[in-house]
Amino acid sequence: MSDFQLALLVLTLGVNMLITWYEHRRGVELGSELLVADAAHTRADVFITVGILVGILLTRQGWWWADSTVAIIVALAIVLVAYRILARTVPVLVDQRAIPTRDIQDAAQAVPGVKSAYAIRSRGPSDLRYAEVTVCVDRHADVESAHAIADQVEERLKRDLRLHEVTVHVEPC
Repeated sequence: MSDFQLALLVLTLGVNMLITWYEHRRGVELGSELLVADAAHTRADVFITVGILVGILLTRQGWWWADSTVAIIVALAIVLVAYRILARTVPVLVDQRAIPTRDIQDAAQAVPGVKSAYAIRSRGPSDLRYAEVTVCVDRHADVESAHAIADQVEERLKRDLRLHEVTVHVEPC
């Protein structure tokens, strides 16, 4: 590898370090798990680039085994980073439950007029969570009263559980 190529590698390292810092900072500010995960991916590129640089420099010094050793370490680092990224993002990508069902149920049932809450679903990343809940109200309640209860449930869930959108279904019981 020429000195020019080595300089390009160092330049790439610097750019990736800046990207990692910015992505992570913005991901935390926005509460975006996917952006934070992408920052982790770019951070892995930084460590891999450092490993490659170390391997090249040690090989140039005559340490013939350094390149293979660094390659193994880099491969293990890639596997570790991939695991961490997948563990963090797969639940978001497959719409895993975003909020414990019991938390939604308790908040909904705390609204006066709600006898029970069930058929609860939630999904989404922490910055954009959605929920659906069915609430059981007095079977003799008129439509206007039942709708008012549903509105109160929606407002409480959005406020208490920081939900972006809530759909409340009303059933008589």
